[in-house]
Amino acid sequence: MKKLSLRNKNILFLTIIYIGGFFNLIDTRIVKVDSILIRHVMFAIGTLYFFFQFIKANQKNLLKALLPNLKNSKIIIVWLLFATSISLAQIINQELPTTGLLYILISFYLLMYLIPSVIEKPLEAIFTASFFSTLFYVVISLLVVSPFEIRSYKGILLNSNQMGLIASILLFSTLVKMFLIKKSTKNLFIKISMPIITILSIALLLLSQSRTAFVASLLTFLITLFLLIKREKLVMKNYLLPTLITGTLFTVLFKDLFVVRIWDKFVRKIGAGSLTDGRFEFWLKVVKDRKIFGFGRNYFYFTKQTAHNVFINFLGTYGILPVIFIAVFFIMTILKAYNFLRSKDNDLSVYIPLVFIIFFLQFNITENVFGVMASSLTLMFYNTVGVIIKNELKERF
Repeated sequence: MKKLSLRNKNILFLTIIYIGGFFNLIDTRIVKVDSILIRHVMFAIGTLYFFFQFIKANQKNLLKALLPNLKNSKIIIVWLLFATSISLAQIINQELPTTGLLYILISFYLLMYLIPSVIEKPLEAIFTASFFSTLFYVVISLLVVSPFEIRSYKGILLNSNQMGLIASILLFSTLVKMFLIKKSTKNLFIKISMPIITILSIALLLLSQSRTAFVASLLTFLITLFLLIKREKLVMKNYLLPTLITGTLFTVLFKDLFVVRIWDKFVRKIGAGSLTDGRFEFWLKVVKDRKIFGFGRNYFYFTKQTAHNVFINFLGTYGILPVIFIAVFFIMTILKAYNFLRSKDNDLSVYIPLVFIIFFLQFNITENVFGVMASSLTLMFYNTVGVIIKNELKERF
C-alpha cells in the first residue's frame, strides 16, 4: 500500500477538523449521532496531529518556536486585546473568563499560529480540505434527503440557511481549486468532476433559498473578477470566456430556479417591508441598550432573539470594547490580505486570502458564524489569517 505524502496527510487531517467543525449543523433527528462529542473528538485528532508535526519540525529550537514573536505582528496584538477584553467583560458580568482564554488558545494559537506554520502550501491545503469537507455533507444530504420534495432544501442540516452556507463554501472552494491554485493534472475524472460539482453547488445554493449565501457568493465572484481585471493583464483572454460560459450556463440551467427560490423571496420580503426579517430594528435596540462590558452570555436568551450579526452579538454580550477590537482586527486582516496580494507576481493564489475574508465577513453581517469554533467557515478564516501572519513574520526576519 502506497504511503501518504506529508502534503496529503496535512490535507486529510485538516479535512477531519473541518468535517468535525460542521457537525454542530447536523439535524440529529435525521442523523442520530452525538454531534457535540464527535465534533470535539475530530477537532482533537486533527490538532494533535498538527501539534506533533510542529514539534517534529522545530526539534532544534522548540521553545522559541512555541512562543510567537508578538512584537513583530500588530495583528496578533489586536487579537490578544480582543480576547482579553472578552475575558474582562466576563469577569465583570460574574462569569468565568473562559471564552477569552479559548480565543487565545484555540483560535489564535492552534488555528492561526500552529497549524499554518507546519503546512508547506497552507492555502492549497485549506481550500482542498474545505472542498472535501463540504462535499462530504452535500453527498450525505443528497443520499438521505431528496432535494426535490422540499421547498427550502436543508439536507441533513438543521435549516436551509446552513445548507446555503455549505453549498456556497463548496462553490468557493471548487472555483479556487479550478482557477486560482495552479496545479496541472492529467486526470480526466478530476477535469470533468470539478465543473459538475460547481453546477451542483450552485443548484443547492438556490434550492436552499438562502439569501445571505447567494449574495455573499455573487458579490465575492464580482469582487474577484474586478481584482483580476484590475491587476492581471491577461484577464480578458483567461477569464472572459469562462465568465461568459458560466453566465450562459447559469441562464440556461438555473433561470427558473433562481426566480422561484431567490428572486421571488426577495420580492416578497421587500413587499412586506421585512427585507431583514426585523433584524435591523432589533440591532438598533441592542445599540441603544449598549454597555461598556455588555450584559453577559445570556443576554440574547432573555431577549428571545438571536443577533444575526457578529458586531451586535459582541455588543450585547461583551460590550463596546470587544466590538472595537474585532472591527480593527477585521480591517487589519483586509489590509494585510491586500498587501499579501501585492507581495507576489504570477501567482493567482495570492488573491485567495482577500476574497475569502470578504466572503467570510459577508456571512457575519446578516448572520453570525463567528466564535471560537462556531463552524468550519470560522476555522477556515482563522487558518487563512494564519497564512497572512506567517507571511508577515517571515518578511520581518
